[in-house]
Amino acid sequence: MNALVDELIRISEQGAAAVLATVIEADGNGRVEPGDKCLIRDGKAESGTIRHEGLLRAILREAESCLKEEKSKLVPLEIPDAGGKIEVFFEVMAAPPQLVVVGAGHIAVPLVKFAKILDFHVAVLDDRMLFANRERFPAADQILVTDMAEALKGMAITPSTYIVLITRGHKYDEPCLREIMDSPAKYIGMIGSRRRIKACFQRFREEEKIAEEIIERVYAPIGLDINTETPEEIALSILAEIIKVRRGGKARSQASTFMALEWVQKALREGLGFAPYPATLNLRLESGEEIAAWREVKRAAPGIPIVPADPSFCRARCFLVQVEGKLKGAVLLPEVEGYPADKIEVVAPVRLKDALDLKDGDTITIEFKV
Repeated sequence: MNALVDELIRISEQGAAAVLATVIEADGNGRVEPGDKCLIRDGKAESGTIRHEGLLRAILREAESCLKEEKSKLVPLEIPDAGGKIEVFFEVMAAPPQLVVVGAGHIAVPLVKFAKILDFHVAVLDDRMLFANRERFPAADQILVTDMAEALKGMAITPSTYIVLITRGHKYDEPCLREIMDSPAKYIGMIGSRRRIKACFQRFREEEKIAEEIIERVYAPIGLDINTETPEEIALSILAEIIKVRRGGKARSQASTFMALEWVQKALREGLGFAPYPATLNLRLESGEEIAAWREVKRAAPGIPIVPADPSFCRARCFLVQVEGKLKGAVLLPEVEGYPADKIEVVAPVRLKDALDLKDGDTITIEFKV
């Protein structure tokens, strides 16, 4: 137990992230006892009194989820060879959040001020000393005047890192984005118009073959959809979106407002016969057989056409489905070149994650009505 206490002290001093798992209740044969503990750091059990391998594996899986959500919680675990049901409390010790502001222009000034009020550790990056300096950012913890993409390439990025790309143009944003898209950062946001972002992502797909799930991590256009005008309002919307991601909120981001657009809702209501929840559930097909079946549906069924009222958006088709044998819905297929063959976007009258109590990695059944 002394080793556990020493490790907890080190974690506190370093400001590192960890999870302390404590057995609260155990119905068993004495192999696991209430009060047994285990400290998880960097995906590994560092110290503690839990020795049961099956329980340790289950704790490691659950600890990763708790750390990602930054939420402590009591979780029942079924471990047959440890006596059945075991209740474990996962106490999350989150690392202090780090905000990396890439670009020291007019939006960055209020953004840094707001972030410091919320106790973020803030780093500002720019290649212009005239902009990245202490006079403009007296509260910043770190100011780097250097090539921004190179600085990001060498930066230690963790799941507690939030990165905002607000440079003076896409010729600077895109190289920076390439360096961080596949990083463990919890949030990556990029400023820009829908048209420019669409062109940027299309280049990533077609020229650089970047996977769709990596592109989808980027919040672009950046910020919550609150009809901002001034630099201060834009900064507030960006930080609000970061808090939403950190705390698991449901406010609407500009990057995900397609389903909420009035003409999209109207077209889907008329085509599908129901008003869809303004967000899709993104799924991945797991086998070649499933991909082949989806390909056959697209070939054999015309689907319901969705014609955009805004020319900056692509056309789409919808296919009616039954989700888990009980919920009506539809698969939305954007008509864009290079759209992944194993991806399915499902719309329904309700938020499917809540209605079906889904977590990342869960599987569901979809039956097409063709």
